[in-house]
Amino acid sequence: MPQAALKEHGSELTKLTLSMTFEDKRTLKAYAANQDKTVAKVVREWIDEKCKGAN
Repeated sequence: MPQAALKEHGSELTKLTLSMTFEDKRTLKAYAANQDKTVAKVVREWIDEKCKGAN
């Protein structure tokens, strides 16, 4: 992936490998698609909400 594609809002992104069940992956991808978001965006929002306390 090009370096330019790994930047968002001035922050450089990094890759993460995550193991989950096939059903969880399918559920997460469907949720993201229904929200018109990427899975990465859903995960970032979850981190902001649950780990950083953003509303």
